[in-house]
Amino acid sequence: MVSVPELKQADPQKWRAAADDAVAVAKQCDGLASYAREDVARTVSRCWVGEAGRAATERFVKHADDYETSALALRAMAKVYDDLAAAIEAAQRDLNSALDYARTRDLKVDDSGRVQLSHPVMVPQGSTEHLEPVNHAQGIIVEALRKATQADVEAARALRTVEGLTAISDPKLAKEALVPGSPLAVALALAGGTDGLHPINVSPAQFAALNRAAAETGISRKLLLAILWQEQQWYQNFSPGLNGPLAQAGRIFNWTLQQSLKPDKSLGITHMKPDTAREVMKQTLRRSPSATAPSSGISTTPSSPSTSRRTLTRTSA
Repeated sequence: MVSVPELKQADPQKWRAAADDAVAVAKQCDGLASYAREDVARTVSRCWVGEAGRAATERFVKHADDYETSALALRAMAKVYDDLAAAIEAAQRDLNSALDYARTRDLKVDDSGRVQLSHPVMVPQGSTEHLEPVNHAQGIIVEALRKATQADVEAARALRTVEGLTAISDPKLAKEALVPGSPLAVALALAGGTDGLHPINVSPAQFAALNRAAAETGISRKLLLAILWQEQQWYQNFSPGLNGPLAQAGRIFNWTLQQSLKPDKSLGITHMKPDTAREVMKQTLRRSPSATAPSSGISTTPSSPSTSRRTLTRTSA
């Protein structure tokens, strides 16, 4: 919980200044992306034929994508700062109003926001009228601190998403991650930064495959996206706490392959158990009676413990 001194000393104008700087840099990134894609890459493709020329063109297009994605991330960061500044300013107004009210009524407020009488007062037995100013000031201060704390938590969550965008170079994927409540946005917020437990490395081709699967089967696209992220790392199912030796070995194993032989290692709905798949299809059919069950190749007979860990279709090689 944000304290009274922390809220009083906060300087929203610094966040607004940082937001202005981020927007200015984003505009520069837009210009560089346009120049790399429309001028340099186009000129190279016309003047430099052969494999080397095609490779150079692709490289400049890749640079353009990187700049465009950076611009998206910077604007998202600017929005976080602006929203945080606005929320803290509103909370500060309420807090300062309540503190002025408390001073005029000889009340004292501690750092946690607790309001008390500065001096004992003589009142008739059973009377609580003298506590009304205390309760009034207390209510306003508690609500101001709650709003400030909520704004701080939401900003931290949003900035984790923005940090995760630094590992994404495809603009379409970045836009997907910035959709509030989307599975990718949730995954990035939970990732704990670029060095977190759940790195996001889903390619545009895999997103396209997932969209086709959702259209063909009638299964929720958001559900498939959530499963795609959840099942990236098989060791989650064996060590839910993610702190054991198996989880550590799994992270090292996945990281090694991602950095070398298989950049898309562990992607796909590869560890979804048959019982889970059956339940998903059952729920889908229940919500859409006219739908027909997709051909999944999954037996409807109960599976043994050994087959319950059998994997299904990969979305990547």
